Amino acid sequence: LSTVDLFGSGLVAGDTLVTANFTEDQYVLDTGVTGNGSILKSPDQPSYVYGDSVVVAAIPDIGWVFGGWTGGLSGLVNPDTLVVVSDTTVTAEFQAIPYTLTTGVTGSGSVALAPDKTTYVYGDTVIATATADPGWEFELWSAGLSGAENPDTLIVAGDSTITAQLKTIDYSISSSVNGNGSVAFEPDQAAYLYGDTVLATAVPDIGWSFDSWSAGLSGVDNPDTLIVVSDSLVT
Repeated sequence: LSTVDLFGSGLVAGDTLVTANFTEDQYVLDTGVTGNGSILKSPDQPSYVYGDSVVVAAIPDIGWVFGGWTGGLSGLVNPDTLVVVSDTTVTAEFQAIPYTLTTGVTGSGSVALAPDKTTYVYGDTVIATATADPGWEFELWSAGLSGAENPDTLIVAGDSTITAQLKTIDYSISSSVNGNGSVAFEPDQAAYLYGDTVLATAVPDIGWSFDSWSAGLSGVDNPDTLIVVSDSLVT
């Protein structure tokens, strides 16, 4: 600097060096999520300076997928790079994966789900109940469930098929007589199924005549037809 008269005081300053000190601004990079997941930053620091490059990765929880960035980033690139120019918030949006539950039966019956929805999300609790048609009974689960507990509980972890294994019920038909005679069945089997048709014929001994049916049959028709719906005694 040239020699000058400072403020008219008559004091003269000599050559002078003036130094300006600067500090770098510190910027904060905040992160947030909608849905279930997390965000990783690399490098992960409390603060950054202008022009720093930060790689941001969205990590979905099980059963969720990354759906896009909002805030300081946009789009679907994952991981993505942010160049720091100011305080910034980056938000990752996560979307629940829709899972389907399919039911089936072997045998004759049905399976009910509660709640009964078109789709489910990871971790949902679903009660499965098997209902057997007449003449059938529940035996066990297969596919998405196992064991013989009915109803049973399924925790959704993906698409799944729930199958109820149903089996036929064996019914017995027995006979008795009041008086002297016998009863013949056609067909004569150790066991019958629901809905089977059995012809019952009363055969009186000599000196006796058929009077009527009781118990599993009624009336005076002889032979008569029995439709099997349960264990039965024909008298």
